[in-house]
Amino acid sequence: MTGLSELCVNRNSIEKVGKNCTGCGSCEASCPFGAISFIRDTEGFDVPMVDTGRCTGCGICLRHCHAYGGVSCSTGERAYMAYSLNKNRRKSSSGGAFLSFAEVAFRENDAVRIYGSAFDDTGCVVHDGVECVQDIDRFQGSKYVQSNTIGIYARIANDLKAGYFVLFSGCPCQVAGLYSFLGERPKNLVTIDLICHGVPSPGYWEKHVASLTKGSFRSASFRMKSYADKNRYLLRVESDGKSIRRNPEQDLYFNAFMKGLDYRESCYTCSYASLDRPGDITVGDCASSALRKDYYPWEQMSFVMPNTEQGREFWKVSASSFEFCEVDIETESKLNHQLSKAVNRPDVRDSFYTMIAKGEQASLENRFTVRFCGLGFFFKRMMKLLIPNRIRGILTKMGASCGR
Repeated sequence: MTGLSELCVNRNSIEKVGKNCTGCGSCEASCPFGAISFIRDTEGFDVPMVDTGRCTGCGICLRHCHAYGGVSCSTGERAYMAYSLNKNRRKSSSGGAFLSFAEVAFRENDAVRIYGSAFDDTGCVVHDGVECVQDIDRFQGSKYVQSNTIGIYARIANDLKAGYFVLFSGCPCQVAGLYSFLGERPKNLVTIDLICHGVPSPGYWEKHVASLTKGSFRSASFRMKSYADKNRYLLRVESDGKSIRRNPEQDLYFNAFMKGLDYRESCYTCSYASLDRPGDITVGDCASSALRKDYYPWEQMSFVMPNTEQGREFWKVSASSFEFCEVDIETESKLNHQLSKAVNRPDVRDSFYTMIAKGEQASLENRFTVRFCGLGFFFKRMMKLLIPNRIRGILTKMGASCGR
């Protein structure tokens, strides 16, 4: 079992979960004896380790493990393609849905905590909580690496008991882990599960960003919007005195993510890659927007699907903060594959992290990256720079109208 301690696997403990572990941290937070801690396995993923001297085999950790015992899920009745009316949505990767939901949470409640993923001062991706609307931007933008949620669930439990309204955004497994830890669905908690393709190793990302910044990390992003681009995949890493820009094909970490070469093992069998979701609301890129060329084609759209009664009520009070229209859920699930099935596990996954550990990254780069993106890429870039995104969108909308 890669990374997981083989001690006490016959006990009634979390180590029974094996490769199905998603690293959410619910088991550690649930253990009354402090017998569980998280370590990095050989691939750089966070995995639980059991202290046999403290473990009593009580099984509480398993009862609070969503990967072992499951968690309640629901499917939305209606769904929408939407973008936030807040101009700061340009900092978001999709339509800025989380931004508007967070603003509504602050508007409608007196005491609020918003939880999401952010880069820390060293480039690690961690879950954190904020209680000021001005701090929401820390959570905007996609982070294509597994965020660290260790210790967050206990903080949220304390916030809920203290009467805070909590909005939590994370991958479906992180949302499921939160509910498994809490053992209930509190009325003052709304969760957003993100449409997730899979998560690479945080250890791999941290080594990669350290090699790019030489220890002087300032910021990073994986997607951008500009006058030329509605949505562009581009790794941007800022450090003291240095700015790095790489297209996915030019960066091994990014391209491995895009191709699904380096995900956590549990991602390839993810039970939440379906329309049956653990969160109150599901949010992600809206694939159906490609079918609606007449509807703000210059805007990057979010897919928003309220799944529970709590989610639907929160959407009702939030809807005025969006431009939106209804989309067909089944159509979206066919176009947005992570709503219908988990990503296929590629054969190279068996050797990818082994080669990284052996220092054979150059061999992987020769196989999976390019130094130059080719004339076709540069021709498309030039056209986008000459004809801005909004102009292209208006022309697209005019064409769609004429074609009716």
